[in-house]
Amino acid sequence: MSWLSGVIRGSILVIGLVLLCAPATATALGEKNPPWSMISPRGIEVDSRLLWEDFKEEEVVDPEHLFPGIETGEPVTVFSGSICRAAGYVDPEGQAWEEIGPDFAMHSTLWYAFRGTGGPIVVRLDGGIGGGSVWMGEDFGVFGVALYRTDGVPTETDGLNCTRRTPAGPARFEFNSEEGARYLLQVGDTRYFNEPLVDTGFYLGVARPTPNPDRSHAVTLPLGGSVLVNNIGGALNSPAPVCSGGTKEYLGGRGAWGEISLSSAGNLRVQLEQGALEPASVDMIALYRDGESVPLVCSVGPFNPSVSAITELAAAVPAGHYSLQFMTAVKAYEDPVMSLEKRWRVTTSFTASLDQDGDGYTPPGDCNDGDAAVHSGALDIPDNGIDENCDGQDTRSDSDGDGVPNYRDRCPARPSRGIDADADGCRDPEQLQLTAQFRLTLRNHRLHVSSLFVRTNAGARVGLTCYKRVCGSEDRKVSGKRVQFNHSFLPVIPDGAEVSLAVTKPEHIGVVKEYQLSGAGVHLLRQWCTRPGQPRGKMACA
Repeated sequence: MSWLSGVIRGSILVIGLVLLCAPATATALGEKNPPWSMISPRGIEVDSRLLWEDFKEEEVVDPEHLFPGIETGEPVTVFSGSICRAAGYVDPEGQAWEEIGPDFAMHSTLWYAFRGTGGPIVVRLDGGIGGGSVWMGEDFGVFGVALYRTDGVPTETDGLNCTRRTPAGPARFEFNSEEGARYLLQVGDTRYFNEPLVDTGFYLGVARPTPNPDRSHAVTLPLGGSVLVNNIGGALNSPAPVCSGGTKEYLGGRGAWGEISLSSAGNLRVQLEQGALEPASVDMIALYRDGESVPLVCSVGPFNPSVSAITELAAAVPAGHYSLQFMTAVKAYEDPVMSLEKRWRVTTSFTASLDQDGDGYTPPGDCNDGDAAVHSGALDIPDNGIDENCDGQDTRSDSDGDGVPNYRDRCPARPSRGIDADADGCRDPEQLQLTAQFRLTLRNHRLHVSSLFVRTNAGARVGLTCYKRVCGSEDRKVSGKRVQFNHSFLPVIPDGAEVSLAVTKPEHIGVVKEYQLSGAGVHLLRQWCTRPGQPRGKMACA
């Protein structure tokens, strides 16, 4: 019996080896080319939604609940060598924590195919429920992914990259694809112990990096509208923004950027809504003033998307240009580099404030609602060109109090006392007085000037001029209020002789009068005034 038991055990071992070493193309139930296999991989589109796959390993060995396409064996073929492990790897019973690193084997696998875009592509594999499988109360990432470039059945030499999910983060890599080239992804269970993966799966994403990884490439956010954004391959802020959510603090992970310009102050509202098929995560929005590196305000969303998949940020802001960063948040002890990469819909709205500058006044009582120092009743600072009190003009300094502001007062230290017809701030020149008293006698039809008295202002000068030389020209200064010309005329003057008198004084308006002398008496022919310092100029007298 012991011999027979040994034969039976040996037979079972051989059968087990045959099953384990069967070519990857020979799957359960003898299907030649099942879906998700190396020969007929599932086609996926770059930039399509994240793919969620249930991965139930027990269905490989249970013909009644077969999941078509799950292949058993190493990448490519059994015994062929693998891009995922170094030559000579022989630890099929190794524990999960011993297999973390570049050397690992895949036990059961699914295959996917896509075409290159001619640019960078991000491949990311996230664990499903619990972030992977749960074994002995620990959370382990048990899935790995290998990348091949081939137009047919892949070989080891077609392999480009291989990585696996770990407790620290997802299986992830970026590569530059050739346009139109065919690529294969092999996703598999990296455990080699026998416990089945029950009710677990993974998220698989294949996408181009976000076009909005930093501020210089920010997408313009329409007010009152929505745009789609993603943080796939997004950059990290340094330092990462920190937001409080509930009792925890979160760091900003990979992010995408948007920008918005506000022409007035008001209330900005931003909603970040994750897609229905995106993995659950804590999302974060950070709002920055233009050019600043520290957020003006940030907001953390709920963790449970079944309650709400929307993260909201609301802020009262002045007019200006703002940047917004959309991120998946991580806890302080997690690695932001490994933060989730996903897609959102961003919706913005804005309500302008009736009091734009927040000074408590609205138009028309506020004639400049962009300046809190300007409103009705405000202190108007003189001569600054600003109408702070909204009375329609800027208050002007008036040092001498004559009603003429300093900026156009030619005499700011001397008040004009209302005598300022030209409003230049200087007192108008005083017009001199001029009164002439002629004494004429007529003897034997001959006209004689007995005397001439001229009354004017003290200190003025009086000039006497006669036509046809009936008198000599004289210029006298008045010491009192009058001056007398007694011997200036000829003994006899012709009837109708003309005489001119002119009075002048510095900074005074001069007066000129012309008279005609005859036997009938003295007749004023004409008069005019002269500006100070301009004796030849003529102006009307007051």
